[in-house]
Amino acid sequence: YTEITVSMITKETGIARQGFYKFFHDKEDLIRKMFIFFVHRASYLDHEFTLREFIHNDLYEINSHSTFFYKMSLESYNSELFHIMSQNVYEIYTKMLEYRLGHKPDQDMDCLLQAYCTGGIIQTLRVLSSGKEIDVEHYTTLFIDMMPEKIRIILDEGSYPYQILENS
Repeated sequence: YTEITVSMITKETGIARQGFYKFFHDKEDLIRKMFIFFVHRASYLDHEFTLREFIHNDLYEINSHSTFFYKMSLESYNSELFHIMSQNVYEIYTKMLEYRLGHKPDQDMDCLLQAYCTGGIIQTLRVLSSGKEIDVEHYTTLFIDMMPEKIRIILDEGSYPYQILENS
């Protein structure tokens, strides 16, 4: 990842550099948008979804693009790619909490949520870096079980409109 340049990307895709910059600020923006695309596709974006469906579909999508995510897992946990993944997952869960609470989560809940998202991403990347597929059913249950109870009680109430994922 660190050795890939925008010039390399445009050469491989056959688009001009100007075309690249029309849609992306830089290669981090491209990766961020790819990750968001996978998250959106995982949630189907055409119907409401529950917490379990969101996690299940997200893990299924990661398995479907395991090469992309495996390459990301080869990067250090301090890499820009790791921060992009954890920040986007955190933003989605924050929006889900705001939807339920009617306001932003308090500082304690925010801290718990950040730790949960970071831990979940680390665990997912560890599985991918081992060369194994993610057992979607098992990890869906595991990720729900490991969610802090204070957050799980709020997030596991009913479904969410797909619009929550917009602009994540």
